[in-house]
Amino acid sequence: MRLALIVAVVGLALIGTAPSSRAAEERGEQAVTPIPNAAEQRVEGLTPSAEQRVEVFDARALEQVAGDTHGPVRSAADKATKLLVGVLAAGLSLGAMAAQLLFF
Repeated sequence: MRLALIVAVVGLALIGTAPSSRAAEERGEQAVTPIPNAAEQRVEGLTPSAEQRVEVFDARALEQVAGDTHGPVRSAADKATKLLVGVLAAGLSLGAMAAQLLFF
């Protein structure tokens, strides 16, 4: 414990005497360099005809939905699987709740 405290104090002392902190204290103030305004920014205009392109979409074509590609057996199996997963999740949740009420 004492060794860690000594190492921390020595480390903080070395950080406080770093050359960059001494140089900042010796200057006393910061130097400000002006930037010439002529080379700072350049503004270019955009021509609207070449920059934008508008495409017309047919609303009926965008809203068309493909039909169900699964057969009736596959659909029934999907529904049964979803039901089984839901029942297992509910049972697990209720079991965890009962365990917490009884043991904690």
